[in-house]
Amino acid sequence: MSFRNLSGMATLVFSVLFILSSCVKEGPMGLAGADGVDGVDGKDGKDGTAACLVCHNVTTKSAVVAQYDVSQHAAGVATARSTSNQCAVCHSHEGFVEHTVTGLDTTYVGVAHPTDIACNTCHSTHNTFDFAKDGQDYALRTVAAVDLMLYTDHVKKIDFGNTSNLCANCHQPRNSYRVPGEGGETTYSITSSRFGPHHGPQSTLVEGIGLYDVAGSMPIPGTKSHPHRDGACVSCHMGDFKDGTGGHTWKASLNNCKSCHTSATSFDVNGGQAKIAALITDLKNALIAKGVLDAAGNLTKPGGKTISATNPLVLPVHQAGAFWNYITLIEDRSNGVHNPAYIEAVLKNSLESLQ
Repeated sequence: MSFRNLSGMATLVFSVLFILSSCVKEGPMGLAGADGVDGVDGKDGKDGTAACLVCHNVTTKSAVVAQYDVSQHAAGVATARSTSNQCAVCHSHEGFVEHTVTGLDTTYVGVAHPTDIACNTCHSTHNTFDFAKDGQDYALRTVAAVDLMLYTDHVKKIDFGNTSNLCANCHQPRNSYRVPGEGGETTYSITSSRFGPHHGPQSTLVEGIGLYDVAGSMPIPGTKSHPHRDGACVSCHMGDFKDGTGGHTWKASLNNCKSCHTSATSFDVNGGQAKIAALITDLKNALIAKGVLDAAGNLTKPGGKTISATNPLVLPVHQAGAFWNYITLIEDRSNGVHNPAYIEAVLKNSLESLQ
């Protein structure tokens, strides 16, 4: 390489270095800007995360997780049913999340690898962070009024007006079968030995609907008339955690009941549960006497034939309705607590209809 080329290259490198150094060289300091405006009281504002930390802290989270771990939701005993798209909505995390998006009572397909109901099944993101103004929404996925699957026209809804609406999405009867008498028929064809509300009629009972409301000596209370409806699911099942109940165990808490039933020593307040349990037994025995049930309490057909769509059990509507009431209250498992007046009236009238 010639000296001239070397000299030219050196000049180029020097020029580039000069330009680069000029780009980053600091100039003289400019004039000071005007002072900023102080806050209202001249003090620092509140930490933006303070409201979040009320709930989102290790102590609270650990307590909630410990409560959840002993709940039936955590047990996941029926999660495998989610391979059916009819069951997935309530038996898996994936199915319930899909339901809250689509509003449908089935998923598009069954869930091949379902996971248990967990924190993020019911909780997603907050709608607002201004809890003082808008109230605490607990980041629940939905608290909207609930379409009732039992009524296929979707005209009837439940709206408790509070966070209990979330529970009602699954704790309601499925639409597998129609309530006897809804169509004004005088006979009713039962096409399956599994006939009934399957499996969670709690919310409809609290509302005061969903049973076969046969006329009798006791008037049927109106819907929305039961005092337990005001707090619905949350007040009894999610009050303060104590003695292994309440909170995120969802186990009904006697301590919570005492806020109204101050002298209660058990859930059998004033003998109410014992009375309803006896009426359920009486109804079972009456259905056995009519040949609707066998001695074990199962639907039966003369000759022992299997009940099916091609071999239905055809009953007078009052007998089919009496069985519907019996199996609904067995599925409910509260022995009347969810709506004592409504349940007692329907049971007594059902017994009278079988006499």
